[in-house]
Amino acid sequence: MATLGIEGPFEQEQPLAPGELVWVQLGERDGYRDCAVAVTAAGSGDEGGTYVLRVEDVAVTCVHTWDGDIDYSAWHLGCNVRNVGDVAVQRWWVTVGVVHV
Repeated sequence: MATLGIEGPFEQEQPLAPGELVWVQLGERDGYRDCAVAVTAAGSGDEGGTYVLRVEDVAVTCVHTWDGDIDYSAWHLGCNVRNVGDVAVQRWWVTVGVVHV
């Protein structure tokens, strides 16, 4: 049976101009091991226009640290977020769905 967890939203206050791309590091979690992730991004602001953010290049990586014979693995999640709308986005957030089978 699959389980689903939702993490976030991870709020960002870094303005994104139209066409701009930024890498977002979403943190370290053991839960990112052996799973599928779905990452979404949304924006808001006071200006008129269309806010469209696209998530690209989602990466789950493992960093191994050894202490003698013991492997301490740390699982990290990150992605690129691109503003493909027609106006700058002042505030935006990323939400992560984690699926374990």
